[in-house]
Amino acid sequence: MDMYSFLRANGPLLAIISILVSITAIIIIVIRYLRASPSGRKAIITAIAIPFVLLSMSTFAACNSVNKPGSMSRPTPTSTPVPTVSSEPSSSSSPQPVIADAGLIVAHIHGTETEPITIMAEHDGKAIIDGGGPSAQTVWIENSSYIIVQGIVAQHGQEPVVVYGPADHIILRRVTAHDAAPGNYHVFDIEFNASNVLVEDCAGWGRGRYIFIAYKSTDVTFRRDWAYWEHQENFPDAPRADYSAYSASNVTFENVIGIGAYPRPGIDDNNSYNAVYETASDSPPTKHVKYIGDIFETSTGFTWWVHHSGSITNSTFTNTPVAASRQNGSTTITNTVFYKNDKAIDGSLSHSYSDFWQNGSIGTDLVSTDKQVDPGYDTNKYGRGAYLFIPPASPLKHAGQNGQDIGANIIYESVDGELTSTPLWPWPMEDRIKAERGMSVTWASSGGIWKTLDGVYPSATLPAPSTSYLLASPLLSPLFSIIREEDITRKRMKR
Repeated sequence: MDMYSFLRANGPLLAIISILVSITAIIIIVIRYLRASPSGRKAIITAIAIPFVLLSMSTFAACNSVNKPGSMSRPTPTSTPVPTVSSEPSSSSSPQPVIADAGLIVAHIHGTETEPITIMAEHDGKAIIDGGGPSAQTVWIENSSYIIVQGIVAQHGQEPVVVYGPADHIILRRVTAHDAAPGNYHVFDIEFNASNVLVEDCAGWGRGRYIFIAYKSTDVTFRRDWAYWEHQENFPDAPRADYSAYSASNVTFENVIGIGAYPRPGIDDNNSYNAVYETASDSPPTKHVKYIGDIFETSTGFTWWVHHSGSITNSTFTNTPVAASRQNGSTTITNTVFYKNDKAIDGSLSHSYSDFWQNGSIGTDLVSTDKQVDPGYDTNKYGRGAYLFIPPASPLKHAGQNGQDIGANIIYESVDGELTSTPLWPWPMEDRIKAERGMSVTWASSGGIWKTLDGVYPSATLPAPSTSYLLASPLLSPLFSIIREEDITRKRMKR
Protein backbone atom coordinates (compact mmCIF):
# COMPACT_ATOMS: atom_id res chain seq x y z
CA MET A 1 0.00 0.00 0.00
CA ASP A 2 1.41 3.41 -0.96
CA MET A 3 1.55 6.36 1.48
CA TYR A 4 -1.47 8.06 -0.08
CA SER A 5 -3.67 4.99 0.24
CA PHE A 6 -2.41 4.35 3.79
CA LEU A 7 -3.32 7.88 4.86
CA ARG A 8 -6.79 7.63 3.26
CA ALA A 9 -7.49 4.32 4.98
CA ASN A 10 -6.25 5.38 8.44
CA GLY A 11 -6.93 9.10 8.32
CA PRO A 12 -9.12 9.62 11.40
CA LEU A 13 -6.88 7.61 13.73
CA LEU A 14 -3.72 9.28 12.42
CA ALA A 15 -5.33 12.67 12.80
CA ILE A 16 -6.16 12.15 16.48
CA ILE A 17 -2.75 10.68 17.31
CA SER A 18 -0.88 13.37 15.39
CA ILE A 19 -2.79 16.23 16.98
CA LEU A 20 -2.22 14.91 20.51
CA VAL A 21 1.48 14.28 19.86
CA SER A 22 1.88 17.69 18.23
CA ILE A 23 0.28 19.57 21.12
CA THR A 24 2.39 17.70 23.68
CA ALA A 25 5.56 18.32 21.67
CA ILE A 26 4.85 22.04 21.30
CA ILE A 27 4.31 22.46 25.06
CA ILE A 28 7.57 20.65 25.86
CA ILE A 29 9.52 22.62 23.26
CA VAL A 30 8.19 25.98 24.44
CA ILE A 31 9.18 25.19 28.06
CA ARG A 32 12.67 24.12 27.03
CA TYR A 33 13.06 27.14 24.74
CA LEU A 34 12.40 29.52 27.58
CA ARG A 35 15.00 27.78 29.77
CA ALA A 36 17.64 27.17 27.08
CA SER A 37 20.78 29.13 26.23
CA PRO A 38 20.95 31.10 22.95
CA SER A 39 22.83 28.26 21.18
CA GLY A 40 20.32 25.71 22.44
CA ARG A 41 17.42 27.79 21.17
CA LYS A 42 18.63 27.35 17.55
CA ALA A 43 18.34 23.56 17.84
CA ILE A 44 14.93 23.93 19.43
CA ILE A 45 13.69 26.11 16.54
CA THR A 46 14.69 23.32 14.13
CA ALA A 47 12.79 20.78 16.25
CA ILE A 48 9.64 22.92 16.15
CA ALA A 49 9.19 21.91 12.49
CA ILE A 50 8.44 18.32 13.49
CA PRO A 51 5.04 18.88 15.16
CA PHE A 52 3.97 21.19 12.32
CA VAL A 53 4.73 18.40 9.84
CA LEU A 54 2.62 16.05 11.96
CA LEU A 55 -0.21 18.57 12.01
CA SER A 56 -0.06 18.90 8.21
CA MET A 57 -0.16 15.12 7.80
CA SER A 58 -3.10 14.81 10.17
CA THR A 59 -5.03 17.49 8.29
CA PHE A 60 -4.28 15.79 4.95
CA ALA A 61 -5.30 12.37 6.28
CA ALA A 62 -8.49 13.67 7.85
CA CYS A 63 -9.57 15.54 4.73
CA ASN A 64 -8.86 12.65 2.38
CA SER A 65 -10.67 10.08 4.51
CA VAL A 66 -14.03 11.83 4.20
CA ASN A 67 -16.47 10.61 1.52
CA LYS A 68 -19.77 12.10 0.51
CA PRO A 69 -22.76 10.22 1.99
CA GLY A 70 -23.76 7.37 -0.31
CA SER A 71 -20.68 7.64 -2.50
CA MET A 72 -18.49 4.72 -3.48
CA SER A 73 -14.72 4.75 -3.87
CA ARG A 74 -13.85 3.58 -7.36
CA PRO A 75 -10.81 1.44 -8.13
CA THR A 76 -8.05 2.40 -10.48
CA PRO A 77 -9.54 1.13 -13.75
CA THR A 78 -7.94 -0.18 -16.88
CA SER A 79 -9.47 2.74 -18.75
CA THR A 80 -10.85 6.17 -17.91
CA PRO A 81 -13.48 6.08 -15.13
CA VAL A 82 -16.82 7.86 -15.21
CA PRO A 83 -16.01 11.53 -14.62
CA THR A 84 -17.56 13.37 -11.69
CA VAL A 85 -17.46 16.89 -13.01
CA SER A 86 -20.60 18.76 -12.01
CA SER A 87 -22.89 20.35 -14.56
CA GLU A 88 -25.74 22.80 -14.36
CA PRO A 89 -29.08 21.09 -13.63
CA SER A 90 -31.47 20.82 -16.53
CA SER A 91 -34.13 23.49 -16.80
CA SER A 92 -36.53 20.94 -18.27
CA SER A 93 -39.30 19.66 -16.02
CA SER A 94 -38.67 16.06 -17.13
CA PRO A 95 -35.39 14.21 -16.56
CA GLN A 96 -33.00 14.67 -19.48
CA PRO A 97 -30.54 11.97 -20.57
CA VAL A 98 -26.90 12.73 -19.99
CA ILE A 99 -24.01 10.96 -21.65
CA ALA A 100 -20.74 10.03 -20.02
CA ASP A 101 -17.92 9.82 -22.54
CA ALA A 102 -15.91 7.28 -20.52
CA GLY A 103 -16.47 3.79 -19.18
CA LEU A 104 -18.08 2.65 -15.95
CA ILE A 105 -15.42 0.32 -14.53
CA VAL A 106 -16.08 -1.76 -11.40
CA ALA A 107 -12.96 -3.70 -10.38
CA HIS A 108 -11.92 -5.26 -7.07
CA ILE A 109 -15.08 -4.01 -5.36
CA HIS A 110 -16.95 -6.34 -3.01
CA GLY A 111 -20.31 -6.01 -1.33
CA THR A 112 -22.00 -8.66 0.76
CA GLU A 113 -25.17 -10.71 0.45
CA THR A 114 -26.98 -8.42 2.89
CA GLU A 115 -25.35 -5.18 1.69
CA PRO A 116 -24.67 -5.38 -2.03
CA ILE A 117 -23.14 -2.37 -3.76
CA THR A 118 -25.76 -0.80 -6.02
CA ILE A 119 -24.94 1.55 -8.88
CA MET A 120 -28.06 2.92 -10.52
CA ALA A 121 -29.31 5.80 -12.59
CA GLU A 122 -31.20 8.45 -10.66
CA HIS A 123 -33.76 8.40 -13.49
CA ASP A 124 -34.28 5.03 -15.16
CA GLY A 125 -32.70 5.01 -18.62
CA LYS A 126 -31.37 8.56 -18.40
CA ALA A 127 -27.73 7.78 -17.53
CA ILE A 128 -25.97 6.87 -20.77
CA ILE A 129 -22.46 5.41 -20.72
CA ASP A 130 -20.89 5.94 -24.14
CA GLY A 131 -17.66 4.06 -24.79
CA GLY A 132 -16.91 6.35 -27.70
CA GLY A 133 -15.26 3.81 -29.97
CA PRO A 134 -14.68 0.17 -30.96
CA SER A 135 -11.78 -0.38 -28.54
CA ALA A 136 -13.36 1.17 -25.44
CA GLN A 137 -14.68 -0.41 -22.26
CA THR A 138 -18.18 0.85 -21.60
CA VAL A 139 -19.53 -1.07 -18.60
CA TRP A 140 -16.92 -3.47 -17.27
CA ILE A 141 -17.21 -5.51 -14.05
CA GLU A 142 -14.32 -7.74 -12.98
CA ASN A 143 -12.89 -9.28 -9.83
CA SER A 144 -15.91 -8.05 -7.89
CA SER A 145 -18.84 -9.54 -6.02
CA TYR A 146 -22.33 -8.61 -4.87
CA ILE A 147 -22.69 -5.74 -7.34
CA ILE A 148 -25.97 -4.43 -8.79
CA VAL A 149 -25.95 -2.18 -11.87
CA GLN A 150 -29.35 -0.80 -12.72
CA GLY A 151 -31.19 1.58 -15.01
CA ILE A 152 -28.36 2.66 -17.32
CA VAL A 153 -27.75 2.67 -21.07
CA ALA A 154 -24.44 1.32 -22.44
CA GLN A 155 -23.42 1.95 -26.01
CA HIS A 156 -20.59 2.13 -28.53
CA GLY A 157 -17.84 0.11 -26.92
CA GLN A 158 -15.88 -2.96 -27.90
CA GLU A 159 -18.43 -4.92 -25.89
CA PRO A 160 -20.92 -2.59 -24.20
CA VAL A 161 -21.54 -4.70 -21.08
CA VAL A 162 -18.99 -7.20 -19.74
CA VAL A 163 -18.88 -9.24 -16.56
CA TYR A 164 -15.38 -10.66 -16.56
CA GLY A 165 -14.46 -13.35 -14.05
CA PRO A 166 -13.58 -14.03 -11.48
CA ALA A 167 -16.73 -12.13 -10.55
CA ASP A 168 -19.74 -13.47 -8.71
CA HIS A 169 -23.18 -12.49 -7.50
CA ILE A 170 -23.61 -9.77 -10.09
CA ILE A 171 -27.01 -8.38 -11.09
CA LEU A 172 -27.61 -6.36 -14.25
CA ARG A 173 -31.14 -5.00 -14.13
CA ARG A 174 -32.99 -2.69 -16.53
CA VAL A 175 -29.80 -2.11 -18.51
CA THR A 176 -30.02 -1.52 -22.25
CA ALA A 177 -27.01 -1.86 -24.53
CA HIS A 178 -26.33 -1.82 -28.23
CA ASP A 179 -23.69 -1.93 -30.93
CA ALA A 180 -20.55 -3.87 -30.15
CA ALA A 181 -17.44 -3.41 -32.28
CA PRO A 182 -17.14 -5.19 -35.65
CA GLY A 183 -15.76 -8.72 -35.34
CA ASN A 184 -16.04 -11.39 -32.66
CA TYR A 185 -17.67 -9.11 -30.10
CA HIS A 186 -20.96 -9.26 -28.22
CA VAL A 187 -23.34 -6.79 -26.59
CA PHE A 188 -23.78 -8.48 -23.16
CA ASP A 189 -20.84 -10.78 -22.42
CA ILE A 190 -20.75 -12.85 -19.21
CA GLU A 191 -17.39 -14.57 -19.47
CA PHE A 192 -14.31 -16.32 -18.07
CA ASN A 193 -15.35 -17.80 -14.72
CA ALA A 194 -18.08 -15.34 -13.92
CA SER A 195 -20.64 -17.08 -11.70
CA ASN A 196 -24.01 -16.45 -10.10
CA VAL A 197 -24.92 -13.70 -12.53
CA LEU A 198 -28.48 -12.49 -13.14
CA VAL A 199 -29.26 -10.45 -16.25
CA GLU A 200 -32.84 -9.33 -15.68
CA ASP A 201 -35.19 -7.01 -17.57
CA CYS A 202 -32.42 -6.00 -19.96
CA ALA A 203 -32.44 -5.34 -23.69
CA GLY A 204 -29.78 -5.51 -26.38
CA TRP A 205 -29.76 -4.80 -30.10
CA GLY A 206 -27.69 -3.62 -33.04
CA ARG A 207 -24.31 -4.97 -34.08
CA GLY A 208 -22.86 -7.99 -32.30
CA ARG A 209 -22.01 -11.61 -32.97
CA TYR A 210 -24.18 -12.57 -29.99
CA ILE A 211 -26.44 -10.13 -28.19
CA PHE A 212 -26.36 -12.07 -24.89
CA ILE A 213 -23.72 -14.73 -24.22
CA ALA A 214 -22.56 -16.83 -21.27
CA TYR A 215 -19.01 -17.87 -22.18
CA LYS A 216 -17.00 -20.19 -19.92
CA SER A 217 -19.15 -19.12 -17.00
CA THR A 218 -21.49 -20.89 -14.57
CA ASP A 219 -24.86 -20.28 -12.93
CA VAL A 220 -26.01 -17.52 -15.26
CA THR A 221 -29.67 -16.58 -15.61
CA PHE A 222 -31.06 -14.43 -18.41
CA ARG A 223 -34.58 -13.41 -17.32
CA ARG A 224 -37.09 -11.26 -19.20
CA ASP A 225 -34.44 -10.05 -21.62
CA TRP A 226 -35.11 -8.84 -25.16
CA ALA A 227 -32.56 -9.43 -27.91
CA TYR A 228 -32.78 -8.03 -31.42
CA TRP A 229 -29.88 -9.21 -33.56
CA GLU A 230 -29.29 -6.85 -36.48
CA HIS A 231 -25.86 -7.41 -38.01
CA GLN A 232 -22.17 -8.15 -37.51
CA GLU A 233 -19.33 -7.79 -39.95
CA ASN A 234 -15.61 -8.59 -40.10
CA PHE A 235 -16.06 -12.09 -38.67
CA PRO A 236 -16.96 -14.45 -41.52
CA ASP A 237 -18.28 -18.01 -41.41
CA ALA A 238 -19.20 -18.13 -37.73
CA PRO A 239 -22.56 -18.52 -35.99
CA ARG A 240 -24.60 -15.48 -35.04
CA ALA A 241 -27.46 -15.51 -32.54
CA ASP A 242 -29.57 -13.54 -30.12
CA TYR A 243 -28.37 -15.73 -27.23
CA SER A 244 -25.54 -18.20 -26.68
CA ALA A 245 -24.44 -20.67 -24.03
CA TYR A 246 -20.83 -21.28 -25.02
CA SER A 247 -18.71 -23.68 -22.94
CA ALA A 248 -20.94 -22.67 -20.03
CA SER A 249 -22.92 -24.63 -17.47
CA ASN A 250 -26.10 -24.11 -15.47
CA VAL A 251 -27.40 -21.43 -17.80
CA THR A 252 -31.11 -20.54 -17.68
CA PHE A 253 -33.07 -18.61 -20.29
CA GLU A 254 -36.32 -17.60 -18.56
CA ASN A 255 -39.02 -15.51 -20.27
CA VAL A 256 -36.55 -14.18 -22.84
CA ILE A 257 -37.36 -13.01 -26.36
CA GLY A 258 -35.01 -13.38 -29.34
CA ILE A 259 -35.73 -11.95 -32.78
CA GLY A 260 -33.99 -10.86 -35.95
CA ALA A 261 -31.17 -13.41 -36.29
CA TYR A 262 -31.35 -14.29 -39.98
CA PRO A 263 -29.29 -13.39 -43.05
CA ARG A 264 -29.76 -9.90 -44.40
CA PRO A 265 -30.68 -9.42 -48.05
CA GLY A 266 -27.66 -9.45 -50.35
CA ILE A 267 -25.37 -11.25 -47.86
CA ASP A 268 -24.06 -14.59 -49.09
CA ASP A 269 -22.11 -16.41 -46.39
CA ASN A 270 -21.80 -19.75 -44.62
CA ASN A 271 -22.85 -18.45 -41.22
CA SER A 272 -25.41 -20.12 -38.99
CA TYR A 273 -28.13 -17.72 -37.86
CA ASN A 274 -30.03 -18.71 -34.74
CA ALA A 275 -32.20 -17.43 -31.93
CA VAL A 276 -30.00 -19.40 -29.52
CA TYR A 277 -26.71 -21.15 -30.23
CA GLU A 278 -25.36 -23.68 -27.78
CA THR A 279 -21.84 -24.84 -28.45
CA ALA A 280 -18.60 -25.95 -26.85
CA SER A 281 -15.92 -25.81 -29.49
CA ASP A 282 -13.39 -25.85 -26.67
CA SER A 283 -13.51 -26.98 -23.02
CA PRO A 284 -15.41 -27.00 -20.74
CA PRO A 285 -18.52 -28.55 -22.29
CA THR A 286 -21.84 -26.73 -22.33
CA LYS A 287 -24.29 -28.51 -20.04
CA HIS A 288 -27.39 -28.08 -17.90
CA VAL A 289 -29.05 -25.37 -20.00
CA LYS A 290 -32.73 -24.65 -19.35
CA TYR A 291 -35.31 -22.77 -21.40
CA ILE A 292 -38.43 -21.66 -19.51
CA GLY A 293 -41.23 -19.67 -21.11
CA ASP A 294 -39.15 -18.23 -23.96
CA ILE A 295 -40.18 -16.72 -27.29
CA PHE A 296 -37.88 -17.06 -30.30
CA GLU A 297 -38.43 -15.82 -33.82
CA THR A 298 -36.08 -17.73 -36.09
CA SER A 299 -35.87 -18.96 -39.66
CA THR A 300 -34.34 -22.31 -38.70
CA GLY A 301 -36.53 -23.93 -36.05
CA PHE A 302 -35.01 -26.16 -33.35
CA THR A 303 -32.05 -28.49 -33.96
CA TRP A 304 -30.69 -30.98 -31.41
CA TRP A 305 -26.99 -31.35 -32.16
CA VAL A 306 -25.53 -32.37 -28.81
CA HIS A 307 -24.50 -35.93 -27.98
CA HIS A 308 -26.34 -36.17 -24.68
CA SER A 309 -30.03 -36.28 -23.80
CA GLY A 310 -32.54 -33.61 -22.95
CA SER A 311 -36.22 -32.79 -22.98
CA ILE A 312 -38.71 -30.30 -24.42
CA THR A 313 -42.09 -29.69 -22.84
CA ASN A 314 -45.01 -27.25 -23.12
CA SER A 315 -43.70 -25.59 -26.27
CA THR A 316 -45.29 -24.29 -29.44
CA PHE A 317 -43.57 -24.42 -32.84
CA THR A 318 -45.22 -22.52 -35.67
CA ASN A 319 -44.43 -21.24 -39.17
CA THR A 320 -40.92 -22.75 -39.47
CA PRO A 321 -39.33 -24.74 -42.33
CA VAL A 322 -38.49 -27.58 -39.88
CA ALA A 323 -39.81 -27.20 -36.35
CA ALA A 324 -37.56 -29.73 -34.56
CA SER A 325 -34.74 -31.92 -35.82
CA ARG A 326 -32.18 -34.24 -34.24
CA GLN A 327 -28.63 -34.70 -35.48
CA ASN A 328 -27.04 -36.34 -32.42
CA GLY A 329 -27.92 -37.54 -28.94
CA SER A 330 -31.53 -37.98 -27.89
CA THR A 331 -34.37 -35.87 -26.61
CA THR A 332 -37.99 -36.30 -25.62
CA ILE A 333 -40.87 -33.97 -26.51
CA THR A 334 -44.06 -33.74 -24.47
CA ASN A 335 -47.06 -31.43 -24.25
CA THR A 336 -45.99 -29.55 -27.38
CA VAL A 337 -47.87 -28.05 -30.34
CA PHE A 338 -46.61 -28.23 -33.94
CA TYR A 339 -48.73 -25.76 -35.89
CA LYS A 340 -48.49 -24.76 -39.55
CA ASN A 341 -44.83 -25.71 -40.06
CA ASP A 342 -43.49 -26.93 -43.40
CA LYS A 343 -42.27 -30.02 -41.53
CA ALA A 344 -42.87 -30.79 -37.87
CA ILE A 345 -40.12 -33.28 -36.98
CA ASP A 346 -36.99 -34.39 -38.81
CA GLY A 347 -35.06 -37.34 -37.40
CA SER A 348 -35.76 -39.66 -34.52
CA LEU A 349 -37.28 -37.58 -31.73
CA SER A 350 -39.26 -39.31 -29.01
CA HIS A 351 -42.57 -37.55 -28.45
CA SER A 352 -45.88 -37.91 -26.64
CA TYR A 353 -48.90 -35.81 -25.71
CA SER A 354 -48.23 -33.53 -28.68
CA ASP A 355 -50.54 -31.92 -31.20
CA PHE A 356 -49.86 -31.75 -34.95
CA TRP A 357 -52.10 -29.42 -36.95
CA GLN A 358 -51.85 -28.15 -40.53
CA ASN A 359 -48.15 -28.93 -40.99
CA GLY A 360 -46.86 -29.62 -44.49
CA SER A 361 -45.66 -32.98 -43.20
CA ILE A 362 -45.36 -34.52 -39.75
CA GLY A 363 -42.12 -36.43 -40.37
CA THR A 364 -42.76 -39.05 -37.69
CA ASP A 365 -45.25 -41.67 -36.61
CA LEU A 366 -47.83 -40.57 -34.07
CA VAL A 367 -48.30 -42.32 -30.74
CA SER A 368 -51.55 -42.97 -28.89
CA THR A 369 -51.31 -39.84 -26.74
CA ASP A 370 -50.73 -37.49 -29.70
CA LYS A 371 -53.50 -35.39 -31.20
CA GLN A 372 -54.41 -33.83 -34.51
CA VAL A 373 -56.85 -31.10 -33.51
CA ASP A 374 -57.14 -27.36 -34.04
CA PRO A 375 -55.64 -25.58 -30.99
CA GLY A 376 -58.09 -22.70 -31.46
CA TYR A 377 -55.55 -19.87 -31.74
CA ASP A 378 -57.43 -16.63 -32.47
CA THR A 379 -54.79 -14.80 -34.51
CA ASN A 380 -57.38 -12.44 -35.98
CA LYS A 381 -57.95 -10.97 -32.52
CA TYR A 382 -54.57 -11.41 -30.83
CA GLY A 383 -52.09 -11.56 -33.68
CA ARG A 384 -48.99 -13.65 -32.88
CA GLY A 385 -49.84 -13.30 -29.22
CA ALA A 386 -52.47 -15.99 -29.78
CA TYR A 387 -49.67 -18.59 -29.83
CA LEU A 388 -48.64 -17.67 -26.29
CA PHE A 389 -51.60 -19.20 -24.47
CA ILE A 390 -54.03 -22.07 -24.82
CA PRO A 391 -57.60 -20.71 -25.04
CA PRO A 392 -60.00 -21.85 -22.29
CA ALA A 393 -62.21 -23.68 -24.80
CA SER A 394 -59.32 -25.36 -26.66
CA PRO A 395 -59.32 -29.18 -26.88
CA LEU A 396 -55.69 -28.95 -25.68
CA LYS A 397 -56.68 -27.47 -22.32
CA HIS A 398 -55.67 -29.91 -19.56
CA ALA A 399 -55.23 -32.60 -22.23
CA GLY A 400 -51.51 -33.19 -21.72
CA GLN A 401 -49.41 -35.33 -19.46
CA ASN A 402 -50.40 -34.99 -15.79
CA GLY A 403 -53.38 -32.86 -16.76
CA GLN A 404 -51.25 -30.02 -18.13
CA ASP A 405 -52.09 -28.03 -21.23
CA ILE A 406 -50.58 -29.10 -24.51
CA GLY A 407 -48.65 -26.09 -25.82
CA ALA A 408 -47.03 -22.98 -24.44
CA ASN A 409 -48.52 -20.58 -21.92
CA ILE A 410 -46.32 -17.50 -21.66
CA ILE A 411 -48.52 -14.85 -20.14
CA TYR A 412 -47.28 -14.78 -16.53
CA GLU A 413 -43.76 -14.20 -15.27
CA SER A 414 -41.63 -17.13 -14.26
CA VAL A 415 -38.97 -16.76 -11.53
CA ASP A 416 -36.48 -19.55 -10.90
CA GLY A 417 -38.77 -21.95 -12.72
CA GLU A 418 -41.83 -21.09 -10.62
CA LEU A 419 -44.82 -19.54 -12.33
CA THR A 420 -45.98 -16.35 -10.60
CA SER A 421 -49.27 -14.43 -10.74
CA THR A 422 -47.53 -11.36 -12.20
CA PRO A 423 -48.64 -10.66 -15.80
CA LEU A 424 -45.78 -10.72 -18.29
CA TRP A 425 -47.60 -8.36 -20.67
CA PRO A 426 -47.24 -5.51 -21.42
CA TRP A 427 -43.54 -6.32 -21.50
CA PRO A 428 -41.72 -4.96 -18.41
CA MET A 429 -39.27 -2.92 -20.50
CA GLU A 430 -41.84 -1.86 -23.08
CA ASP A 431 -41.48 1.90 -22.57
CA ARG A 432 -37.67 1.88 -22.44
CA ILE A 433 -37.30 -0.21 -25.59
CA LYS A 434 -39.90 1.84 -27.47
CA ALA A 435 -38.16 5.09 -26.49
CA GLU A 436 -34.60 3.93 -27.19
CA ARG A 437 -34.99 1.56 -30.15
CA GLY A 438 -38.30 2.75 -31.61
CA MET A 439 -39.87 -0.72 -31.50
CA SER A 440 -42.65 -2.12 -29.37
CA VAL A 441 -42.19 -5.53 -27.82
CA THR A 442 -45.86 -5.79 -26.91
CA TRP A 443 -48.03 -4.09 -29.52
CA ALA A 444 -48.29 -5.37 -33.09
CA SER A 445 -49.04 -1.89 -34.41
CA SER A 446 -45.41 -0.96 -33.67
CA GLY A 447 -43.72 -4.28 -34.45
CA GLY A 448 -44.66 -6.26 -31.36
CA ILE A 449 -46.55 -9.47 -30.71
CA TRP A 450 -50.05 -8.61 -29.52
CA LYS A 451 -52.92 -6.92 -31.29
CA THR A 452 -54.73 -6.70 -27.97
CA LEU A 453 -54.60 -8.11 -24.46
CA ASP A 454 -58.36 -7.93 -24.09
CA GLY A 455 -59.56 -11.16 -22.48
CA VAL A 456 -56.07 -12.53 -21.82
CA TYR A 457 -56.11 -11.64 -18.12
CA PRO A 458 -58.94 -11.27 -15.66
CA SER A 459 -59.62 -7.53 -15.49
CA ALA A 460 -58.55 -7.38 -11.85
CA THR A 461 -55.04 -8.59 -12.73
CA LEU A 462 -54.21 -5.99 -15.36
CA PRO A 463 -51.12 -4.27 -13.92
CA ALA A 464 -50.28 -0.63 -13.49
CA PRO A 465 -46.90 0.40 -14.92
CA SER A 466 -44.29 -1.58 -13.04
CA THR A 467 -42.10 0.14 -10.48
CA SER A 468 -40.73 -3.08 -9.00
CA TYR A 469 -37.26 -2.17 -10.23
CA LEU A 470 -37.13 0.75 -7.78
CA LEU A 471 -35.55 0.04 -4.43
CA ALA A 472 -37.99 0.54 -1.56
CA SER A 473 -35.47 2.46 0.52
CA PRO A 474 -32.04 2.97 -1.03
CA LEU A 475 -30.86 4.75 2.11
CA LEU A 476 -30.99 1.47 4.03
CA SER A 477 -27.83 0.42 2.24
CA PRO A 478 -24.67 2.38 3.06
CA LEU A 479 -23.04 1.00 -0.08
CA PHE A 480 -25.31 2.67 -2.58
CA SER A 481 -24.33 4.93 -5.44
CA ILE A 482 -26.78 6.82 -7.63
CA ILE A 483 -25.65 8.01 -11.04
CA ARG A 484 -27.03 11.55 -11.06
CA GLU A 485 -26.92 14.23 -13.69
CA GLU A 486 -24.49 16.24 -11.61
CA ASP A 487 -22.14 13.24 -11.35
CA ILE A 488 -21.67 12.83 -15.10
CA THR A 489 -20.05 15.17 -17.56
CA ARG A 490 -22.69 16.32 -19.98
CA LYS A 491 -21.23 15.59 -23.36
CA ARG A 492 -24.37 16.16 -25.38
CA MET A 493 -28.10 16.01 -24.91
CA LYS A 494 -30.52 13.72 -26.67
CA ARG A 495 -33.83 15.34 -27.45
